[in-house]
Amino acid sequence: MAAMSGSVAGTHITYIQLFSSPGRAAIGGYRQAANQGIRCVSGGISHPSLRLLLLCLFVSISCCGLGDVVEQCAVPDQAPVVVLRLTEALERPGWENETIYKTPPVSTGPPELRQALDTDPAAVDCEQYDLSVLADALRFYLQELPCPLIPAVVYSELVYTAQETQSLEECGQQLKRILDSPSIPQSNHQLLVYLTRHLSKVAQSAGAAQASPRLLGQVYSEAVFKNNHFSADVNPEHHVKILEALIVVGGLMEMQAAPGRPALHWASSSPPG
Repeated sequence: MAAMSGSVAGTHITYIQLFSSPGRAAIGGYRQAANQGIRCVSGGISHPSLRLLLLCLFVSISCCGLGDVVEQCAVPDQAPVVVLRLTEALERPGWENETIYKTPPVSTGPPELRQALDTDPAAVDCEQYDLSVLADALRFYLQELPCPLIPAVVYSELVYTAQETQSLEECGQQLKRILDSPSIPQSNHQLLVYLTRHLSKVAQSAGAAQASPRLLGQVYSEAVFKNNHFSADVNPEHHVKILEALIVVGGLMEMQAAPGRPALHWASSSPPG
């Protein structure tokens, strides 16, 4: 434990070290302190060693083994299909001339639309709904996912990056590298691809639909981070900045299944190529 304390005080420690077998063992040493009710708010911590200790507490409670985390935090395979269907509907011809996003959301979307999306998203006739209704339905759908969209194994690193990196462009590029980790189930990654690319299009549009990356981050931060452990203890501005930075850099990119990344099996239909 003393050796770990010496490492924590240094600034050279990396997340690769933290998630190696020795790193996970050392992190486990903080479990007793966490169980005694120690809570730290990241926005109020300035010393690097204390910030890193906070991240260790996040991980020690949220993660026991990387394999277990991947299995438990995967969103349903159909979730990316639903998000793709809704974002495509939101980008139908003429969408740039309408105001899509307002904060806070007006409603949760019609119950029949939510039910249809759960049953067969590819068959849903989205043309009958206003864009603002579809946008509200998308946010509500993300909020109601049964598990965190951002897995615990990378959540604390995202927060740390947002807190420490001033430039939005640089922050966004670092966040993309973190989110490309094989530790993230492919269904979660694919959903984030569709969502962040859509929001980037909205930010870059020239008509009434245009909204700033910061506004879009505020609109979606609760939906994306609602289910994360300890999210209530983190300054919500970090959540907003994570999404804002990803939007600024154009969103996540598609990835082929890599070694160590769980395969994705589409539940009801294949996404268009």
